[in-house]
Amino acid sequence: MSKLNGVAILVVEDSAEVNAMLQRFLEADGATVEVVLNGKEAVAAVARKDFDLILMDIQMPVMDGYLATQNIRIQGFRRPIIAVTALAKEEDRHRAIEAGCDAHVIKPISRELLLEVVRRYLRR
Repeated sequence: MSKLNGVAILVVEDSAEVNAMLQRFLEADGATVEVVLNGKEAVAAVARKDFDLILMDIQMPVMDGYLATQNIRIQGFRRPIIAVTALAKEEDRHRAIEAGCDAHVIKPISRELLLEVVRRYLRR
């Protein structure tokens, strides 16, 4: 598999521990990572910077991942948004896809699965 060199990824996650893990996995594979702590910050980040992919938590304070994804899509973002969440039911997956996510991955996520999903949606 090819490295994520030159890929800009936005991680939207309110847990410092999960943020650190995702950032470590992605940067070790060559990606540039920006981290924000809630959906409102994600909407603002996408308005000011161009990202290749977004990893979106669903349950967050201020603005949840569903509403953030909808707002980001309204802004015109057409690249992949992957829900990375502890919400594991089929209805949760369906709701994430309906909100505009391209995929729904359940936490805890392994390094291998994370990189596989990211590469698949970036076609790398």
